[in-house]
Amino acid sequence: MSDSRRVLFHILILLISKSWSFTINSFWKKFPYTGPVTFNYYSLISNSSLIYCTATCSSLYNWDQIYYQGEDCYCLAPSYVNGTGMVTTNSSMWTIFKEESYCTEKEYKIFPDQKYCLKHFLTGQTWEDDNIRCRQDSGYLISVYTLQDLTNLRSLYTHNRFMYIGAHKKRNGTDFVWTTGGTVSKMFWNSGEPNDASGTEMCASVLSYGAFDDILCNRKFSFICQILTK
Repeated sequence: MSDSRRVLFHILILLISKSWSFTINSFWKKFPYTGPVTFNYYSLISNSSLIYCTATCSSLYNWDQIYYQGEDCYCLAPSYVNGTGMVTTNSSMWTIFKEESYCTEKEYKIFPDQKYCLKHFLTGQTWEDDNIRCRQDSGYLISVYTLQDLTNLRSLYTHNRFMYIGAHKKRNGTDFVWTTGGTVSKMFWNSGEPNDASGTEMCASVLSYGAFDDILCNRKFSFICQILTK
């Protein structure tokens, strides 16, 4: 390689690195939660930089969550797909956050204090289908970590029917976790729940008065999508 081509090559690499760094600063951020939590993952990329990790995982899979520890990059996967392995995280992962203007464009209600926006979809399908619909908006089925989160949810949820939320049970697991990470607090469950009455109640819904209930994932319920904002 000639000296001029070598210089051009290094300039190109520098520009790509700066572009990826801007993407991380603008969109990818750490998302803290109560852990540790065991996640399903698509692939493990060893000896990876964070920049390469985010660029590779987001381009290969339609799931914008990664776990980065040391130089190990895990492209995380939803629990309802067949991944290649499991990894136990500490108390945070990386995910993509959106501008509030994006929420306005998608007709979501913005909750600036909680750094997210929500939208209630009255016509729903199965839990997995509803979550896929949220992913189309770069969101997730809603996660409820605090009483304020529950209040925000209920401000959009006015009908007397079951509604899917982002809580689900991992494959071969016993605890319910949120799609964005973290375990479901016991204070939100209805009395005697979760009870896995049918032996296959792997998903969760919210009742009209705000309590959670474990339920079959193939039922068709309305749902609320949540988009994380900067």
